[in-house]
Amino acid sequence: MRYLMDVVGFDAGARAVRGSHGLLPRDPRDGPVPLCSDPSAARDRVAVTEVKDLLLGRTA
Repeated sequence: MRYLMDVVGFDAGARAVRGSHGLLPRDPRDGPVPLCSDPSAARDRVAVTEVKDLLLGRTA
């Protein structure tokens, strides 16, 4: 089964990429929620710059 898939357009003016691209909502209660089974990682707020370290288990 071979067929041509049009997944990425070549027309730069078409504005095919859509979405928030990381823009946080106005109300923090509508923001992303990281879930974790380790209670020691619990925080009221997590800065965007802390996410990588939390995922890698390098909690401060």
